[in-house]
Amino acid sequence: MRLQGDVDFRNAQIVREAVRSATRELGDPIVLDLQDLTFIDSSGISALVSAARQTQDWGRGLRLEGASPHVVQLLCAAGFTSFFEMTDGALIPRHRPLVRGEDGGPRSGRTWQHAAFTIPARVHLVSHIRKRVSAMLESLNPDDELLEGVRLAVGEAASNAVRHGCRGDEQMKVRVESATDGQTLVVRISDPGPGFDPNEIPQPEVGELREGGMGIYFMRLTMDEVTYTFDENGTTVRLVKHL
Repeated sequence: MRLQGDVDFRNAQIVREAVRSATRELGDPIVLDLQDLTFIDSSGISALVSAARQTQDWGRGLRLEGASPHVVQLLCAAGFTSFFEMTDGALIPRHRPLVRGEDGGPRSGRTWQHAAFTIPARVHLVSHIRKRVSAMLESLNPDDELLEGVRLAVGEAASNAVRHGCRGDEQMKVRVESATDGQTLVVRISDPGPGFDPNEIPQPEVGELREGGMGIYFMRLTMDEVTYTFDENGTTVRLVKHL
């Protein structure tokens, strides 16, 4: 089986159903090729783990091939690698070359780039938020693992703002601001929702697949700072990544 494109909260169930269907067939362990996977969020990771557990219940195995270092890092950090058969090919890093300045050292720009936009609270626009922030980061030519980590965190924060902060009300708006000076990336995502206490959401135990809290856990794993503020205007999550 080959996954192509984005796997997120909108279509993660399709992965579970496809693996469930394949599991009923006789034969070798199921191979899931992630080479053409362009994005996966916490819902997608949960779908992979659920699928792997299903195959184990049926006496089969699920082998991952072509997983990026970013995906492998998430699975390792959450304690999920034991559910999969992972080939050597799954661990091959895919990095972009580092851009260097005229003196041969790393590029160290100090000019800030800014972007700010507002979108309706529609689930299909979460990917638009990821792409807009990614475009700013891509101008700095980061390695793939850093870029994928930021895209995951931004996607999780945007998904929470649209689905939970705006509670499915497409008349509400989500505000996004991002800025970078080439050394630090700062992203703020705001929604009009009443907010929550992030300290009341426990961190999942290693190897524990939990319905809630995985998104915040992966955000904290991939970013250097994740903070929330709440006021009369709603909720803002601030994400900081040192580049």
